Amino acid sequence: MAAILVFPDAAIASGRPLKETGNTNCNQDSRGVSCTLYFLVAHSPLLSSWVPVRMPDEILLLVDGAVENRLELRYADLAALPASQQVPDVSRFHPKRQGDGVVLEAILERARPRAEANYLTLHADRDDFHVSVPLAAVRAEGIIVYHRAGQPLEIDQGGPVRFLIRDPAACHTDELDDCANVKFLNRIELSVRRGRDTRPQNEEEHAKLHSPEGG
Repeated sequence: MAAILVFPDAAIASGRPLKETGNTNCNQDSRGVSCTLYFLVAHSPLLSSWVPVRMPDEILLLVDGAVENRLELRYADLAALPASQQVPDVSRFHPKRQGDGVVLEAILERARPRAEANYLTLHADRDDFHVSVPLAAVRAEGIIVYHRAGQPLEIDQGGPVRFLIRDPAACHTDELDDCANVKFLNRIELSVRRGRDTRPQNEEEHAKLHSPEGG
């Protein structure tokens, strides 16, 4: 179970002490159960928005489907992988992207895809974006980006986990196109048949995806 501490913006801005409200909200999804604890600004009747604080033992990436070994990977799990499987400075492949990661093959070695697994689907529930690509084509090309300068990858950088392909084809011209570089990645699913794929189907959708707001 992952715990998330939530503080009001006013507390962070003013440095005023915090007081636990006693309110706890728990939710269950495919990654498990997460609970949120709420805090108030002491002696302050005015509360604005909430700021989530990520806990170090939170599950960042789920790997499931047609695998022998279902994985629930935390930051420490990714950081503990051998140096030979770590990928420093992904800007070498994508000048506009920053951070460090691990090769996709390192994850697959531990998940052990079943013989019948033909497709790998990348799920980003945060923005409901999904990409399904042939497993044989992607397994040697994928990078799981999870930190930058020794710190977890932030949301504004596409974190906590971002998927990159070393040398993607021009967008929507090949199975491993640039649109398969998925931010906010939270699940990798192996399957026999192609999974859900929400990549752009026309130029307007494609331009929107790659606009500064789309990432």
